[in-house]
Amino acid sequence: MFCGLLPFTNRVDPVVLGMPFLLFWLLLATLLAPVFVRLAAKGDPVWAAARRREQGRQRGRDAR
Repeated sequence: MFCGLLPFTNRVDPVVLGMPFLLFWLLLATLLAPVFVRLAAKGDPVWAAARRREQGRQRGRDAR
């Protein structure tokens, strides 16, 4: 997302929210990257199984 679309966003004058568009684009990509990673992880069955296993371990510790 950062480098792949960079040539399409590199323009001379556009300004978004008072920032040069390139700065806005990099800031937006930085803020949205964790959201996309989280969505990808939620769709991963291996990650979901590991999370359920970890939650089960934490419940076992809380019962003691």
